[in-house]
Amino acid sequence: MGAFVAYNYARRHHVMALARLRAAMTMLLINLIIGFSIPAVDWRAHLGGLVAGIAAGFAVDRATGEVRWEREIGAPSIGSPVVVDGVLIQGDCAGDLWGWDVSEPDAGPVLMWKLHFSDCIESTPAVWRGWIYVGARQGYLYGLTERETAETAP
Repeated sequence: MGAFVAYNYARRHHVMALARLRAAMTMLLINLIIGFSIPAVDWRAHLGGLVAGIAAGFAVDRATGEVRWEREIGAPSIGSPVVVDGVLIQGDCAGDLWGWDVSEPDAGPVLMWKLHFSDCIESTPAVWRGWIYVGARQGYLYGLTERETAETAP
């Protein structure tokens, strides 16, 4: 979380980075409340992880750690992206699930597909045996695969 905050703070002049920074502050507040109010959760671990992440995020030299590409997806994304077999998969709160070809590291990503759901995709996509699983805000879990390989979900 700390590195995410540092990354977006450095790019706060971009509208989406500022929106992600605001969302992260809300999540940080919730995490701090949980860390201090539930005895079984060690608040020092939460705080230590946050500080270490922020330090790591700001320790990256801008001259050597430049952003090679970025894509604005238009809506806040809560879950992290996942890369499987050269495809970067990211969901957003507009209900879109995106798939970009990132198999060529020196080229910008190419949009391969985009699926729309009627709900905010909050989870990080999970991929297993050719299936993509995502969770949505209204309590649904979706399992997706290519039509040619669709049998029963594992």
